[in-house]
Amino acid sequence: PYFFKMANYYKAKNQFKKATKYYQLAGKLNPADAWIHSGLGDIHVKMGDDTRAVEQYKKAIQLEPDVAWFYFTLGRVYQKEGKINLARKSYEQARRVDPSGIWADDALKDLSEGKK
Repeated sequence: PYFFKMANYYKAKNQFKKATKYYQLAGKLNPADAWIHSGLGDIHVKMGDDTRAVEQYKKAIQLEPDVAWFYFTLGRVYQKEGKINLARKSYEQARRVDPSGIWADDALKDLSEGKK
């Protein structure tokens, strides 16, 4: 938990190199923790590396397919890239996994209105 907490701390401070280092250390101790991959995906998004972000979010989904947030964050990257069909599928999957997650509904509404 220490490395994961430190990674989140540095991510919140926008110190992405340090955050990445701590996520990687956390991943060595617990490679099956999907939230580590989600955190790395967030960092890649902030650093403008959407390809690596997608890879990390997909790993998170593979490890924990019942977490709607992972589908939502993947959808955000696809939407940003203009991959509307993939974004829609991701948001719809997020809604299936967690029907109470209104953020997926809001994202689908944004898509239908053409927002990026």
